[in-house]
Amino acid sequence: MRGFFSTPPTSSRLFCAWLVLAMLTLPAQALACPVCSPGRDDATQQAFFSMTIFMTLLPLTMFGVVIYWLVRRVRAIEAADVRPELSPIAEE
Repeated sequence: MRGFFSTPPTSSRLFCAWLVLAMLTLPAQALACPVCSPGRDDATQQAFFSMTIFMTLLPLTMFGVVIYWLVRRVRAIEAADVRPELSPIAEE
């Protein structure tokens, strides 16, 4: 059975090596994240929390408005497309 180091490195192995190296060195960079660090004042934490909620709800609201507009538009087109000669009331 061939071992891991017995074959020459390929692009996938180099990618995995770089990925492991990045995972081992980047946790120190995550400590610089303004959201992750404890000890921030209350106003900053509230601002980050509020913006997170806003950015979550904005696309959902946009999709909802587009769907609502499409439904209303389809209903208006269907209502305008009714012909009196095909209506059962008009036949009497």
